[in-house]
Amino acid sequence: MFFDREERSILEEATEVVSFFAGVCFGVEFLMNGKGLVGLSGDMYGHLGELAFVCAGCCLCLAVKQCFFVEFLFGSVLVLKGTWVLQVGLLLYTDMFSLDGCESLLVGLGKGENDVKCDLDENKLRGTALMNLLFIVHVIVVMVMSFGLFALLKRNKRMRCGDTSGPLLTEVGSEGVLMRPLPELEIA
Repeated sequence: MFFDREERSILEEATEVVSFFAGVCFGVEFLMNGKGLVGLSGDMYGHLGELAFVCAGCCLCLAVKQCFFVEFLFGSVLVLKGTWVLQVGLLLYTDMFSLDGCESLLVGLGKGENDVKCDLDENKLRGTALMNLLFIVHVIVVMVMSFGLFALLKRNKRMRCGDTSGPLLTEVGSEGVLMRPLPELEIA
């Protein structure tokens, strides 16, 4: 990382160091996420930990070499991670969006328990299945929106910058450009 023989700017090396540090931080988040939570809430925070693991991998890859696909994946996973945190907050901590037959996590935490309490085991199994389905649908929607936005921006850029035949460019030909050597500077 720091032992390259070619000349590089300080900004490139600082970007690599920041990416490495962010990867380590996401790795620590992966290890700490969902600890102490069991059952339905542990599963939901487990998905959040998996997203942190993907973010850590992307950051460590970016610390080694800049790659557009990894940057795109990192941005998409960050959006997915942020919207999943919102989804977890709505489903676990509010009564309005809580699962049928289950109480919110705040009620359980007030009683000293660290799980979402459901009346029946069927409600808990249904809640787990719904959360897994919701996570899969959530991933699909965010990735489709990310690729759609990328395609829209790429199409707009191609329309704007793809035309290289303007009136000014037709006047300038390669043979009309004179190349002169730069004068040598003397330091006295």
